Amino acid sequence: MKFAKTYKKSVFCLEGNWTPDLRKRSSVRAVLEFLNANCDLNYIHRDCGTVEELAYYLKRWPQKLYQSYTIGYLAFHGKPGLLELDKHQHLTMEELGTLLAGKCKDRILHFGSCNALDVDRDRIAAFLDKTGCLCVCGYRERVDWISSSAFDILLIDMFQYYRDVDAVERQVQRYYRSLVKSLRFRLFRA
Repeated sequence: MKFAKTYKKSVFCLEGNWTPDLRKRSSVRAVLEFLNANCDLNYIHRDCGTVEELAYYLKRWPQKLYQSYTIGYLAFHGKPGLLELDKHQHLTMEELGTLLAGKCKDRILHFGSCNALDVDRDRIAAFLDKTGCLCVCGYRERVDWISSSAFDILLIDMFQYYRDVDAVERQVQRYYRSLVKSLRFRLFRA
C-alpha cells in the first residue's frame, strides 16, 4: 500500500478553454479560490489553449520547486482516454503518460474532465505504472459543471485529511456516495 508523503497537498491545475467564445469566463479557478480561502490550500493555475502549452506545464510540474504541489488537476473537455483542448487538438492518456513517465512519484492526478476515465482498467494500470502516480481519479461520463465542481472541492479537501489513498476512497464512498454514482467517479491507486 502506498501513502502520500504528507497530509497537506497543494494543487497544480492546468485548465483548457471550455468554449470558443472568449467572452465566457467559465473556470475551475473559483474551485481553487474557494479551497484557498476556506481550507488554506495553495495552488497554481495555468490556462492551456494548445497541446504545446499543456506539455510545457506538465514538464515543469515535477520540478523540485513544485514538489509540494502533489495533486495534479487537469480541467479540460474529455473523451474516453483523452483530454480535448479543442475540436482539433487532444492528448491521449498514453501521450500524457509519456510526458509524465517516471515523474509522478507520490503524486495524485485528478482528471476533472468528462469521460476521460471511461477506459478499461488495463489502460489505467499502464498509465499508473508508467508515470509512478500514487493514484489517478476522474469521471467516466459527461458530467454537470456544478455537480462536478462541488465534488472536486470535496475530493481535494478529502485528500488533505489522509495520506492513505484507500482511506480517501472509503470516505468519499461513505459520505458522497450519491455524487460518486451520478458522476461515475473512479479512483485507481498504484
